[in-house]
Amino acid sequence: MKKLSELLKERANKALKIFEKFRSRHEHEENIFEFNIKIEFIEIPEWVYDKLSEREVDELFWFEIGEQLNDFVNELKEKYDWIGRAWTAGRMGGWLNIEDKNYSRETVQNFLAGGYDSDDEEERGYYIKLFEKAERVADDLLKIAEDIDEAKAYLEDTLSSDKYWENIID
Repeated sequence: MKKLSELLKERANKALKIFEKFRSRHEHEENIFEFNIKIEFIEIPEWVYDKLSEREVDELFWFEIGEQLNDFVNELKEKYDWIGRAWTAGRMGGWLNIEDKNYSRETVQNFLAGGYDSDDEEERGYYIKLFEKAERVADDLLKIAEDIDEAKAYLEDTLSSDKYWENIID
């Protein structure tokens, strides 16, 4: 049977792998995570271009994308209290950066450096509590990635639909 410290180390290493997966490639701070928010394929119905100029379609398209992104980020901030700032990055803004105001990655690294193994029960409890909070952030990152994939699919379907453009044009 594994000792508690070994199980905690395994959990901490799992959290670090998740943090690394979402580590920002555009920012150099340890507490910034990023997600691919690029929309892959939207086929605006041909008839829309009969009613609107290409410029008007582009403006409406980007306005909708911006509104959906703002709403999505606001929902994330309401749902997850550890999220600080959020912004887009990359040449075309295809990456969503999210700041972890709890510095969870650093917390897990400190935990692995020995916080879980303290002889002082109060100190050990403090580190374990911090670690568990950081571990929840790692789990949240996986949920956010799933939510982003769902939101992208929804946007691709919506902006490609006749119904969406009929409502906009009417």
